[in-house]
Amino acid sequence: MIILVIFYFFFLLYYSVNFLSFSIVDVEGILHFKPLEYILKFSFFLFGKNDFALRFPQIIVAFFSFLLFMQLSKKFLKKTNYALILLIIPGFITSAIIANKAIYILFLILSFIYLYYEKRFFSYL
Repeated sequence: MIILVIFYFFFLLYYSVNFLSFSIVDVEGILHFKPLEYILKFSFFLFGKNDFALRFPQIIVAFFSFLLFMQLSKKFLKKTNYALILLIIPGFITSAIIANKAIYILFLILSFIYLYYEKRFFSYL
């Protein structure tokens, strides 16, 4: 299953780099979220200024969000197959390929939930 998921994320990266151009939505997302600006500057430093460097950090964070969601679904639902539902939600796909803050916020929320239930981290909240 994980091989198919990795293939899915590579397909999203390939599709977004080759068929989607940089839009005004991407520009507004970068201007209003400073951490995203720093992440993209680092990505542009590594890969140059192109669509691959723009989309790559979002795809990586989306993949790790899926892994966290899979761990949480295994804990609460006792099956990891339910995590595949996340991959077909249009909002998740859109946030994974457009440079905005949504995928980073989703990753942070899933991280906090995972840390709370697995490690009792942030248990004072």
